[in-house]
Amino acid sequence: MKSLRQIDPIDFTAAVLPDYELRFDGSEGNLIEPSAAFVTPSKKGEVHGVLYTLTAEDFAKVGSTEGVPFAYRWKRCRVHPYVGDGDNAGRLAMETTPALNAVVLESPKLGNKNIPPSSSYLGLIKEGAQMMKFDREYQEFLDSIEEATNLIIPQGISGMLLRGAEIARGIPRN
Repeated sequence: MKSLRQIDPIDFTAAVLPDYELRFDGSEGNLIEPSAAFVTPSKKGEVHGVLYTLTAEDFAKVGSTEGVPFAYRWKRCRVHPYVGDGDNAGRLAMETTPALNAVVLESPKLGNKNIPPSSSYLGLIKEGAQMMKFDREYQEFLDSIEEATNLIIPQGISGMLLRGAEIARGIPRN
């Protein structure tokens, strides 16, 4: 948030979005970064992520940098916040913590295919999951996701772009 978008969240915490699943969609023909993460409704799933508290100005900035309304659209949802422990705090939060109103970015054009992400893009998701100490089972799920293997730059460019922004702005990841 800070490096690429120049957004300084008011607060953030781990959260679980029940009845959704994580998907990857994009362009199979894109040999640099073939896909991006999306969430889609699913009665059998849950998605762990980061719940941010933002100013109205920063919320608008997220929308514009994420391509709302072209690539994504906002959808109201209910999430269960938790303090990650790397074990099962998210699962327990769904049973014991009241859900909060939030919004999520959802793809209006998500197809039936899952297009594997670059190892760099998926690596950033996994790094965030470790930093926020998402549930162990969810981190194992992230480890099981297939990565793209046919890219011009074998690992993709997401990690390089983020690291470049961090260096340019002098903002380390926290």
